[in-house]
Amino acid sequence: MMIALLLALVIGGILGFVGSVPITGPVAVLVSERGLSNRSREGIRIAIGAAAIEGVYACLAFWGIGTVIKEFPAVVPVSRLLVGVVLLIIGAYFVRKSGRAEMASAGGGGRRRGMLLGASVTAINPSILITWTVVVTAVHALGVLGATLMDAILFGAGTALGIMAWFAVLLHVLRKIRHRISSETFRRVVGAAGWLIAGGGAAMMIRGLISLI
Repeated sequence: MMIALLLALVIGGILGFVGSVPITGPVAVLVSERGLSNRSREGIRIAIGAAAIEGVYACLAFWGIGTVIKEFPAVVPVSRLLVGVVLLIIGAYFVRKSGRAEMASAGGGGRRRGMLLGASVTAINPSILITWTVVVTAVHALGVLGATLMDAILFGAGTALGIMAWFAVLLHVLRKIRHRISSETFRRVVGAAGWLIAGGGAAMMIRGLISLI
C-alpha cells in the first residue's frame, strides 16, 4: 500500500518536472523574466502559486473530474478566450517594459502578489485539467497506480513538487548566467518574449472563438 502511494507521488513529480521543461507558457516566461532581472525570490513565488493550482488540477484529473469537464464542451473554448486575454495583457506588459527593462538588483515583489500572480494565471485555464486527464489516462493504462483518493492527492502533490523543482533549477541556471547578459540583450529578450506571448494569446482567442462559433 505504502509503495503504491509513494509511486503516485514519484510519478506525479516526474511528470510535473518534465512537463514544465518547455519554456513556452506564460508562467515560465514570468519566472524567467524575474530570474534574469535578479528577482529570483519573486520568481519562485510565482512558480509556487502556479504549481499549487496545477497540482490541484492534476489531483482532480486523477480522481476523474476531468471527464466531467468533457461533458461541458463550452468550458474549453471559453477558457481559451480567458487565457488569450491574459496572455495579451502579459505580452503587452513585457513589450512595454522592454523599452526600460534593466538588470535590476535583488529584491522586489511581495510574497502574496507573486504567488497570486502564478496561481491566477494557471487557475483561469481549466483546459490544463483536460491535459492532465489525458496524461493520467495514459498512466492508468500502464496499471502501475491505484485509483484511491489518497493516490490522487499524492499524485497532485508530486506534480506540484515536480513543477517547483524545475523552476528552482531554471532560476538557479538564470542566476548563474545573468551576469553574462548585457542590458540591451535583456531588453531585446523581454521584448521578444512579449510579442511571442501576445501572439500566442491572439491565436488562442481566435481558436476559442472558432470553437464557440
